[in-house]
Amino acid sequence: DGNRSIAMAILIVIDTGTVWLNFYAVRYCGRRFEELYGKADLSARYQVKEAYTMAVAMKPVYITNYVIKFLGNVSCVLFFMFESEFPMLDGYVEFIYTSV
Repeated sequence: DGNRSIAMAILIVIDTGTVWLNFYAVRYCGRRFEELYGKADLSARYQVKEAYTMAVAMKPVYITNYVIKFLGNVSCVLFFMFESEFPMLDGYVEFIYTSV
């Protein structure tokens, strides 16, 4: 079914965008902190450093989430391709898909 493939592609694009946005945030906040060092007040530097620290801390979470969702989406796409040959696997695939 074409709608299922489109839905899976949209989910993969959104998750990929989330990971890339995190990489950009880490790079931008790190560069911004270095630019502000010695030029801005303590509060501004603290806020930028806090944003950088949070972005770095979230990177493993985003990557792990992306890999798990990607594998779940691939398993669903494979199931949809062979759904008529293996109808007994329907419950297992729904369990995997909803648990991700």
